[in-house]
Amino acid sequence: MTLLSVQGLHTHYHVEQGTLRAVDDVSFEIAEGETVGVVGESGCGKSVTARSIMGLLPRRIGEIAAGEIRFAARGGTLDLAQQDPLGPVMRDIRGNDIGMIFQEPMTSLNPVYTIGAQIVEAIRLHSDLSKADAWAKAEQLLERVGINEPARRAKQYPHAFSGGMRQRAMIAMALSSDPRLLIADEPTTAVDVTVEAQILALLEELKRERNMALMLITHDLNVVGEIADRVIVMYLGRVVETTTAARVFDDPKHPYTRGLLASLPSLGRRTRLTPIEGTVPGPHQRPAGCPFAPRCAQATEKCNTQPPTFRIDAETSVACWLYDDAEAGHA
Repeated sequence: MTLLSVQGLHTHYHVEQGTLRAVDDVSFEIAEGETVGVVGESGCGKSVTARSIMGLLPRRIGEIAAGEIRFAARGGTLDLAQQDPLGPVMRDIRGNDIGMIFQEPMTSLNPVYTIGAQIVEAIRLHSDLSKADAWAKAEQLLERVGINEPARRAKQYPHAFSGGMRQRAMIAMALSSDPRLLIADEPTTAVDVTVEAQILALLEELKRERNMALMLITHDLNVVGEIADRVIVMYLGRVVETTTAARVFDDPKHPYTRGLLASLPSLGRRTRLTPIEGTVPGPHQRPAGCPFAPRCAQATEKCNTQPPTFRIDAETSVACWLYDDAEAGHA
């Protein structure tokens, strides 16, 4: 069953230099209990897509200009793109049906409140539990995400936690109301490799035991390979490839996806890393056709027009003219 369906999403930022198309005609779906990895360089629109879903775009600057975000909430299917971000519907959806782990927990946690108090606030916002019962649940959540001595730790402030512990506290807060979908925005950015593996294992374990869908946003394909079922590759605000986690490593289709893999360091690698030539165009220098064309060694004149999305098979689609042949049906 489809839990989240994003269709033709356009998110714009209105800045001094003009209108910035941060997300440009993005479409994808997430099924119940599925893990979908969203991959791409910084500035490709991953986090803006997540914030569009959550209704957390900056006021007076960001807006959903077009598209649908249909979510199967507990109370019925809703188009989140049509809801007031500050209204009661979105306030109920955030945390209750969709939880989110933000990229940098130190800036997401309030430094003047204890960890326990912040989790209790999230619990009571979406339940009728008393303060004592909510505090007990907060301690249980902290213990569940692997924080030792939860009763003592709950009374501490964020500065007393390490980066990995702060991220675990954010996971506990996001899970406080048993969401159906958890959005994790670069959950391992601020931690070392050992803690990264622990966080990913924890997310996978929590997802399985709660039958929860997970949208994992990252710039690291290795992270996606650990736990994702499907992968969405984004570049300059557009989806350039959608495929399974296995195929993205074994048979990548889009030149950008292949470039990401060629520049990926790995243990035992005997070949030199190959960087992607050129730089990402500025936000107001978007190419008229394929966004990756200026950096693509295989680009042709046709790439200067709007790129289509070709369906390779039931599991893979790619926005590239290289697949404009008799065997690729136009989606």
